Amino acid sequence: MNAERRIVVGVNGSVSAKAALCWAVEQAELTGTAVHTVIAWELPVFYGLVCSWEGKPVPPEEFEENARLDLDRTVDQVERETATEVEIRREVRCGRPTQVLLKAADGAELLVLGDPGYSVFYEALLGSVGRRCAGHARCPVVVVPQWIPVPRRAIPSYESAREI
Repeated sequence: MNAERRIVVGVNGSVSAKAALCWAVEQAELTGTAVHTVIAWELPVFYGLVCSWEGKPVPPEEFEENARLDLDRTVDQVERETATEVEIRREVRCGRPTQVLLKAADGAELLVLGDPGYSVFYEALLGSVGRRCAGHARCPVVVVPQWIPVPRRAIPSYESAREI
């Protein structure tokens, strides 16, 4: 387990992921923790059918690079908008989002995810990651809707909550 105090944030380039990161940055400022952003990517099931404009298979590196661009775009935007001094680390991992996030959150103070919204389509596809993480994470999980304001006071960590 990592002894460093950190908040892990799942990022996927969406508006709700940006809201989750904004929330996590404010929480980190209140608690003196670092923020560790993670984006997961994987090859599509139909990978052999994905072709570039030239008709050649898309190289796997392109999927990773697109994930990195999504992560950088989201983090850069939040850093500009919040003018935070909190350290925000970035990590791009290959794998299924739930497993990647659970592994990254092992030993973390919190795992923060964006709520995909109320659409049945998005709930079926994206909401399942949040539900699985909430059910299996070894730390508290916060699911932030895109409209929620930043926290006004710190949420207790798992360790401090056990002392109450």
